[in-house]
Amino acid sequence: MSRTDTTEQHEQAITAEARGQHAVIMASLKAGAPNITKLIFNALGEYVADDNALEQLLVETARGGNPLQQVINDLAWAEAERRAEAEMARREREGRSADEEARRDRATWERQFA
Repeated sequence: MSRTDTTEQHEQAITAEARGQHAVIMASLKAGAPNITKLIFNALGEYVADDNALEQLLVETARGGNPLQQVINDLAWAEAERRAEAEMARREREGRSADEEARRDRATWERQFA
């Protein structure tokens, strides 16, 4: 397996995890979960603090679109990616710990019984 394959698999795993995280975030937001609502509210505040972003939001709304929904979706996706990367890092740490423990157990067994 080449490094490119490994990197691509890692990115696919993060994307898959992010999809799940995004679904949870959107469902929580729709349900009015206070922590998620506050998180997206704060991210939206940062987004509209950018004059260009706010102008684009107003223009698209004036054209009859619903750009706010897309902005919320994008903000939720950004949070989902952040959470997915953190989850993958945690899994990798736990996997390494489990591998190290298995190697120690094998070494102990070999010392005792070999």
